[in-house]
Amino acid sequence: MNTGYLKFSFVSTVLVLIVAALFMTTGCVTAPETLRERLVDAYSKHSAVATTVAYGLETGVLTKQEGQEALTSLRRARLSLDGARVLMENDPATAEGRINLAMTALIKLRDQLNQQGVSTP
Repeated sequence: MNTGYLKFSFVSTVLVLIVAALFMTTGCVTAPETLRERLVDAYSKHSAVATTVAYGLETGVLTKQEGQEALTSLRRARLSLDGARVLMENDPATAEGRINLAMTALIKLRDQLNQQGVSTP
C-alpha cells in the first residue's frame, strides 16, 4: 500500500479543514458556484475521504481488503477530477460531468465508511 499517498492526503486534508474552519467562523462559506469552485470543492472532499480511509486503516476499523477497495475508489475519483481539470476550459460540459461522477463516488464511499464506523479524528 502506498503510505506516502495516505500521509500526503492526511496533511492536505488537515490544511483544507483548517481553512474551512476559518471561513466558517467568519461566515465566508458559500456554496461553490463556478466550475472551478466546484472542482476545488470536489478535490477537498477527496482529501477528506482519503484521510478517513487512512484513519480507518490505522485504527483497524477497516481491513486491508476494505482499505484497498476504498483506495481504488479514491483513485478513480481522482482520475475523474484530474480529467475535469484538463477539460475545464475547452469542454466545460464534460468537465462538469466528471466532477459530478467523482462527487457521487466520493459521497457513496464516505457513506459506506460512516456505516462501517469510520470517522476522521
